[in-house]
Amino acid sequence: MNRQSFNAKNLKEIENSRSRKSRSLRLKPRRNTNESIADLITSKSFILNNLSFYTENGKKIFTTSSIDDEIVLSKLNYNIKHIYNIRQSDRHTIIKQVISLLKEECPKYIYKFDIKDFYESIDLSLCCSTILEDNLLSFDSSFILKEYIQKVESANVIGIPRGIGLSSTLSELAMRSFDNVVSKNSSIYYYTRFVDDILIFSTERIDIKKDIIKHLPTGLHLNWKKNKTLSILPCKCYEQCRCGVSKCCCWDKCKCRNTDSKNQAFDFLGYEFQFPNLSLKNSSKQVKVDISLKKMNKLKNRIYLSFNDYHKKGNFKLLENRIKFLTGNHFISNGKHHTDRMKSGSFYNYIHLTHLEKYKNLDAFLLKILFKKISTSIILNKTHREILSKYSFVSGFNNKYIHKFNGNQINKIKGCW
Repeated sequence: MNRQSFNAKNLKEIENSRSRKSRSLRLKPRRNTNESIADLITSKSFILNNLSFYTENGKKIFTTSSIDDEIVLSKLNYNIKHIYNIRQSDRHTIIKQVISLLKEECPKYIYKFDIKDFYESIDLSLCCSTILEDNLLSFDSSFILKEYIQKVESANVIGIPRGIGLSSTLSELAMRSFDNVVSKNSSIYYYTRFVDDILIFSTERIDIKKDIIKHLPTGLHLNWKKNKTLSILPCKCYEQCRCGVSKCCCWDKCKCRNTDSKNQAFDFLGYEFQFPNLSLKNSSKQVKVDISLKKMNKLKNRIYLSFNDYHKKGNFKLLENRIKFLTGNHFISNGKHHTDRMKSGSFYNYIHLTHLEKYKNLDAFLLKILFKKISTSIILNKTHREILSKYSFVSGFNNKYIHKFNGNQINKIKGCW
């Protein structure tokens, strides 16, 4: 139970870990020392502050209101993850696996599902009651969990609050039974889930209602607008064949072999995967990986908003930092050594790209804005255009340019998005 303890030493370790990962932590108020926090928890006198929130894409994103709350909830999150051995899937590993599976020249069905309003649909009370009934948490951990439940319910939060690390862990725990059942389906040879995005490769068609919907936790539903099913088959009559092998006995007699050269495609985790039909020669070598159309449009919108803010305020240095931020790469953690720091950006967010068509599209969009005559009181002069025209998504990806920004700069950069 010592690893679960909220003593000053453990809280200090959590604080150091959070400081390396979050630049915004230092901007929050500090009300107590770690020693005082430990004493308050031991005496059951610690009280969490109300959660703060902001709105992004129509969703409320919640944050802790103080360093004290951040440390305590992060420690509780660590305890629950350790006890239940919860590990969130690694995005880069998933993408590598998907590319490898797409290169396999065998018949398959691909299902992509999205869970509607994922965090808002999870029953917090049900999820937490299971944890408390297991009696695996220490008394102090249980006390903080109950305090957290009370704060979330008093704030009239629907489901579990987005943005809080503990919510991610609770959602993984809530989905554990579903993950186990679906992955054991004999027809499914690859199953992965990243938060609310699900991808399945199967050897035969699956019954979505029976094999998927039936096992979803109470309150969760699929978003049918985003769901997609693909059949990767050698011919149209493949499903009627019962030979059971990829090149069956009926193959030489088949008159409906798929000779369509049009690529099939689907988006997953910010990537777009394009691949040919199964019957084409060397189809494994023709798998193309680009960023998704949704991601490209999001970046276009941020470019537009950056220039729009410049036209209003005339802060060229901020505009340059925004374009530099979008087209290049940057550190997102504060490790002492560069090798310890997490990186993000045009390359590090999408290291598996094989085609840069959408990045080229973004470069063209940026240049179009730069050299377009805009009627405004603030106009980019020749020098400004020359400075901004050197930034490129394609170049940022190929050369892995890394730009350094401090926490205050990043907050200002994201201010108009």
